[in-house]
Amino acid sequence: MIGGYGKQGTSSKCLELFNDMVKENVETTDIIFTTVLSACSHTGMITEGWSYFDQMCRVYNFIPSTRHYVCMVDFLDRFGTLEEAWEFIEGMLVQPDCTIHGSFLHGCSIHERFDLGDLVVRKMIELYPDDAGHYMLMANLDAPRGRWDRVSQYRAVMKRRGLRKEVGFARIESSKYQRVALFG
Repeated sequence: MIGGYGKQGTSSKCLELFNDMVKENVETTDIIFTTVLSACSHTGMITEGWSYFDQMCRVYNFIPSTRHYVCMVDFLDRFGTLEEAWEFIEGMLVQPDCTIHGSFLHGCSIHERFDLGDLVVRKMIELYPDDAGHYMLMANLDAPRGRWDRVSQYRAVMKRRGLRKEVGFARIESSKYQRVALFG
């Protein structure tokens, strides 16, 4: 039910139900905490989100997973506290992965913080140097700002390393037609 309330956008009901569970000493799980943190993120409840994250770690002794960290980075990003989000990422107990960095990068693009966007994509390239998508991210950050020399450099590095962005596709079928769309 907590997950249902969280997905339906009724975060207050989600949190109310969670708090009732705690009062009744019902066992909680890391998945429930993910839902609670996500609910806080989607409703702007930063203070409450930090409180639940702290409770998860200190009271329930859960080691935060990537899902928990993504929720935290997401709500810090949503409210423009990108420096705090980056410090949080740098202090994580686990190695940040592309999901966490991607969440942070999304916040950078929303708030037009290209300086921090550059920083995170460089970190992604450092961690995963053979992923062509990260070089494309850098090129896509630089192109709208007219940094064509840098765009060319990233493409040259990709070519030199033999990296290619994978082409994706979507297929839609009905009784009347079939369509395939390529992207990438």
